[in-house]
Amino acid sequence: MKRSENILKVIAIFLISVVISSVFSIHLLSPVSASNELQEYEYSEDFVGYQGTSENTGLNVCCQRTKQESEYKGESCVYTSSNNCDLTAGQPSGTTCEQTEDCKPGVCIVDGVCNSNTLKGVCLDQGGQFNVGTKETIQVCQKGCCALPTGSAFITQAKCASAIKDYGSLRLSTVFDASVPTENACLSESRSLNTGCCVLPNECSFATAAECSSKNGEFKPNGLCSFSEYGCQVTEKHHTGCFKEKVYWFDSDNNPENIYGTNYRTDGKRVSPSDSCNANSNNVESLTCGNCDFSKGSICTGIPDGVPVSDDKLKFWCGDLSCKDLETSDTNLFWEDDLSGRDFRANGEEWCEYEGVTGKGNDLVGSEHYKRSCFNGKVKVETCQENRNEICAQGVIPKSVSGLSFDYSSAKCQPNNADECLSLNVQDDGTCSLSGEELEEARTAIGECSDLKDDERFECGKKQLCRKNACGEAAFGKCFWNDAIKVCSPAVPEGDLSGNSCERNFGENGVWTCKEYWYNGPFSISYEKQSNSDCTNPEYIEGLQNFCRSLGDCGFNYNVLGDKGNGFTAFGPDDRLDGEPSVIETNGNIISIRGVNLPIYPFNNKVEEPLNGSLYFQLYNLDLAFASFVDSDKPDSGRTAANILLGTAGGAIAFSAIFLGGSLSFGTLGAVLSFGTVDIFATGGTAAAVKGTSVATLSTPASIAAIATVAVIGVAALILILNYFGTDDATITYEYTCNAWVPPDGGKNCERCNDFNECTKYKCESLGRACELKNEFFVGNETCIWVDENDIIFPTIKLLPVDPKTENDFIFPSRLGAFEGYEFKEKLDPFANIKIGVETNEFATCVIDNSPSLEYDQMKVFEDTRLKKEHIMTINAANIPASPPGSEGTEIQIDDNQILAYAGRENIYYVKCKDDNGNKKEAPFFIKFEVDTGPDPQPPVIEGFSINDNSFIPKGLNKTDILVFTNEPVLAQGGCRFSASDKNYDLMGFNTTCLQGRTGNNQFACSAKLEDLEDNKDNTFFFRCKDLAGNINSESTSLNLRGTKGLKIDSAKPNGLVYAEDVILELETSEGAENGKASCEYSFTKFLDPNRFKFEVTDDVKHTQSLPLQSGSYDIYTWCRDLAGNFDEKLLEVEVNTGLIPTVNAIYTSSGGILNIRTDEKATCRFSNDNKEFSFDDGVELTSNDMITHGQVIDDNEVFHVLCKHEFTGQTSNVLSVYPKL
Repeated sequence: MKRSENILKVIAIFLISVVISSVFSIHLLSPVSASNELQEYEYSEDFVGYQGTSENTGLNVCCQRTKQESEYKGESCVYTSSNNCDLTAGQPSGTTCEQTEDCKPGVCIVDGVCNSNTLKGVCLDQGGQFNVGTKETIQVCQKGCCALPTGSAFITQAKCASAIKDYGSLRLSTVFDASVPTENACLSESRSLNTGCCVLPNECSFATAAECSSKNGEFKPNGLCSFSEYGCQVTEKHHTGCFKEKVYWFDSDNNPENIYGTNYRTDGKRVSPSDSCNANSNNVESLTCGNCDFSKGSICTGIPDGVPVSDDKLKFWCGDLSCKDLETSDTNLFWEDDLSGRDFRANGEEWCEYEGVTGKGNDLVGSEHYKRSCFNGKVKVETCQENRNEICAQGVIPKSVSGLSFDYSSAKCQPNNADECLSLNVQDDGTCSLSGEELEEARTAIGECSDLKDDERFECGKKQLCRKNACGEAAFGKCFWNDAIKVCSPAVPEGDLSGNSCERNFGENGVWTCKEYWYNGPFSISYEKQSNSDCTNPEYIEGLQNFCRSLGDCGFNYNVLGDKGNGFTAFGPDDRLDGEPSVIETNGNIISIRGVNLPIYPFNNKVEEPLNGSLYFQLYNLDLAFASFVDSDKPDSGRTAANILLGTAGGAIAFSAIFLGGSLSFGTLGAVLSFGTVDIFATGGTAAAVKGTSVATLSTPASIAAIATVAVIGVAALILILNYFGTDDATITYEYTCNAWVPPDGGKNCERCNDFNECTKYKCESLGRACELKNEFFVGNETCIWVDENDIIFPTIKLLPVDPKTENDFIFPSRLGAFEGYEFKEKLDPFANIKIGVETNEFATCVIDNSPSLEYDQMKVFEDTRLKKEHIMTINAANIPASPPGSEGTEIQIDDNQILAYAGRENIYYVKCKDDNGNKKEAPFFIKFEVDTGPDPQPPVIEGFSINDNSFIPKGLNKTDILVFTNEPVLAQGGCRFSASDKNYDLMGFNTTCLQGRTGNNQFACSAKLEDLEDNKDNTFFFRCKDLAGNINSESTSLNLRGTKGLKIDSAKPNGLVYAEDVILELETSEGAENGKASCEYSFTKFLDPNRFKFEVTDDVKHTQSLPLQSGSYDIYTWCRDLAGNFDEKLLEVEVNTGLIPTVNAIYTSSGGILNIRTDEKATCRFSNDNKEFSFDDGVELTSNDMITHGQVIDDNEVFHVLCKHEFTGQTSNVLSVYPKL
């Protein structure tokens, strides 16, 4: 800015301040609502309000996952209060979980066990495999005979598959027989396992009795086939080998005989190990006795080369169970600390191995975690669950605890649970216990708290520190606090080459936005940054990169071979408003990964100019300028700013005439003043509220006073003055994008996958875009190959019409036709999103941008980074407001770094595609379309509701909040209307409140309160919406909520005294949403206990549960819930007595020759004097008044045979013979 202009600016401001004292009051201005502004839509906060308002206390929603700090402790698919929902897991639903897609019931297979009627989200949380259907319809849940080395079992195919994991050589197809129909048939196959020699006419072999019988051979129990009397043509002591972990002699037909070093019996029988050589020793490395003993620390193993052996036939000995001569790769991160000077690992000792750096989000792409263990003298390698879904955590058992002479390491593959760390970032509780030092720190909190003031910053800081503390308290190896950007991050990212985790957890749909607020005030000659946020701080950038990397295989990283890839991009201005270049470099915290250094991350160019293109925006900035003159936080600061603005009119007019030499006509002023001031000022709002608020139309009645006219003229003059001197306000936006990490082109390193412990599909695909794993399900034979290694042909691109468009809607102006580009025939509707598509002839990834000269790597991602043939992308409408009166033809501000559909101009974008071998055509494919300048002719589309149509609602619910989703922004107030009958929009009696920023699923949302809901009937509502251009739906979209009766538990038993060892709970339900069909649960603690148990038989109208209980008193809390959420509960107060058979606990005689028998339970006792085998009904009843003491005159009887029957259970005791005269 020139010096003379700066002086004039100062003079202007001085004169303005002088004339402020002569304030004109205007009372005739009639403000018009400015509520149609675009607002930021924060889904995570808004939805809670919609689903759990104070008016709906007690009503529940379906949480896809609950908060970790709730009583449900992160459990998925729980129908509970919305306050318990973890909103990072997805949108809660106002219906029960069974009525949602993400929580529908099915069969969950966990560790080989098929669990029926399990909710999908619960299944996935438990690491299970979810299947739609029932156990009867799923093949792997069918039972058969599983023949394991330890015996046969009649179990499911899934359980058998889980059982053989410990036997690397076994295959499911050879051990599982689905044709075996019963358990008895299965067990019969494992009988007859006695071993011996099976003698056949032409051969003799070591076999079981069953095997020998099947061959029609003569079985010699425990016999040696080399015994001469059997007549077998074999030679004894032919060679040695391992058998049952000991060193045995084998005959010439490879039949095991006796332990090496043991004398043979003369009768041809095998000698037992306990009678063999040195039975009390472990015989470690003995060359004379092979009687190894695992319990003493030895096992059969091959003799190492170089050991001198006098017996040429001896190839095996008893090896030490500890692991020595370990591989070099075992010397990992924890090696030296764990060994404590040892040169071995003890048998059973466990430790972790990693394929590069681990922790703090830096694990390499394709890397896995392994647990190593010393097993019987050999190192066993266990791969933690693929894709780092499990992490290896290691600890040390001190020698003081183990009793050994050294510390002993232990390791475990445990679930990664990376999402738990991310869920801590949405906790909004600042009431945790903080120290005095932490409370002081909260007052100066940065991150999201940077630009808040005083108490607001303090409260924000407390919440931030509470999240930090919760993150630090997370289980070992799971979470770490990223202090640069103040978020809790997964310590170990889960392996996910798809990029889903990147977009889902990084900012909004994979874009993290940082804003800096700059101001060029009336007294300033340059812009100054007003916000505390520093979007270009190197530590902040590195924190974002690290957070992106911790979300999965995202952003910049290296694979296990050191090949780098990048999915992290940043966009910002070339130069900041203070004239300094915004060059971003890392601060020297270089991460070394196998000798490869993390490079500097430069910013790509993105220009975002201040809002100075039209009078519309100048008036907007004028409001901002005056807002800075007053305390913008005061409730009436808006009116104060407006009065100051209007009061400067006279002086401003004089100044403009003197210094600018300009003349103003009332016609010109009329065009300018049609914008007026925002109504928030006129109604006493805060001046700060004007930021982000659109300008409404100000009408001036014909009767306006002359003094008001003068004031209005002054406003216009002041606008011109400040416009001339450049008073301005600007926001600089930086965007950081976290996309999937992209593997190297081609596949030159595919074969190196086999250099690692295990070549998994995940590792193979991380080595190159053209790498593919073959023999995936043949353990040990997996091979990673380069697909189409000699491919040099780039993918071709052509039009992919997106429904409802067809090829007839496009033209191909290029001389090469459809393979060069296409153009939409017709002008497109303004403000409507546009879907474009391209199809490649092979799997490829595509990029898009607005310049034909950019290289592939400089362009933006087309839809996503996945390899596919069909690529579809939505280009959002630019939503630039129409030009205001008096400024038609003003050039629209266009952001060249955004892919948007701009109205009133020709839009052309360029696409390039690359196949998995890196082949790409340098010449781009173009897509061209023109958006009409006319008004938007299309009404908004109602795309759905937050509650599914025809959902059941519980009895007593008379109102509920819902979301209405549309495809474009609608009016903020009344954008959508509804009524209980189908009417025109204007006649509908109920309004909605619409938030015009996009939701995560690229929709716009309006909140509606549905009232007067009635029980036991359909409650149908009809919706119509009106967009910003005034287009209205001509047809309604209906939403029906099905009212229900309350659920009733008609019968609940048992209650009171129960004689049983297994107590059967029985409930019967009626009414409700589905005529009594419900799901019932129980607890011994309280109703609705999060640690409840589901009835064995339920999800119907009758519900049963068997409980094996000891004698005692029990309060059993039972409750049932139907699909609508209707609920009923019953408390069963049960006294259990397991004394089912009466027992005689005393026998005595009393005066008068009476025989007395006392029982422990009430019973009827009968006797016979001559028949011990008599039936109870044939006996003579003993006399009893209390059914406890039973008497009978003895007379001359020598013996009484007594039976007693329990009064309640009817069970009869064993016969008791009493001889009273002895």
